[in-house]
Amino acid sequence: ELALSDSTTGRALWTTTATGGDGVVALLLNSGNFVLRSPNGTAIWQSFDHPSATILPTMKVLLSYKGSVNTSIVACKNPGDMSPGEFSGSIDPSSNLQFFVWKSGRPYYRISFFDDVSVFGFGGGGGGATSAVVHPSVINTGDEVYYTYTVTDGSPLTRVLLKHDGTMSLLTRNSNTSSEWTASFERPGPGCDLYASCGAFGYCEHTEAVP
Repeated sequence: ELALSDSTTGRALWTTTATGGDGVVALLLNSGNFVLRSPNGTAIWQSFDHPSATILPTMKVLLSYKGSVNTSIVACKNPGDMSPGEFSGSIDPSSNLQFFVWKSGRPYYRISFFDDVSVFGFGGGGGGATSAVVHPSVINTGDEVYYTYTVTDGSPLTRVLLKHDGTMSLLTRNSNTSSEWTASFERPGPGCDLYASCGAFGYCEHTEAVP
């Protein structure tokens, strides 16, 4: 029997018969991770190991394993078509020092995930909590490089999303009953964010208004 249970109450939400799967339980955790567990508690499969276009707090996104690109996040084609689009995000295959958003396999812009001490604040908007602090980290264990982030207690619901147009957004939602997500931080911004925006050997310094 395969059971979908609430991780807080333990109450079964849905069950079905699975051949050879006696005691296997499906749990939707409060973190948003959907986990299949064996009778001894071992995770057989979990959704956090297979990110699509969204990164949730505490999710560990394995970027590189033994020097090779391991995981890419892939945007959908458009809001009405969830099939893979032309934008994706992954570590630079030539080094473990930078993260790129790619457009059809070519560099679109770089994101600086790799200082390990980044902390920034943002306004949540709407009712309830109106601010939070996000703590991103890149962990290098030698064989593995992975990205994760946490948020402060009492923060609004938070997720990072690679949108269909290539925008990487930090989205918040202050109410569990609301379907509105507010963009608190987005890349690329105006000016110098796009890769090679000033051409080969050019240097872009964003000191004036963008025409």
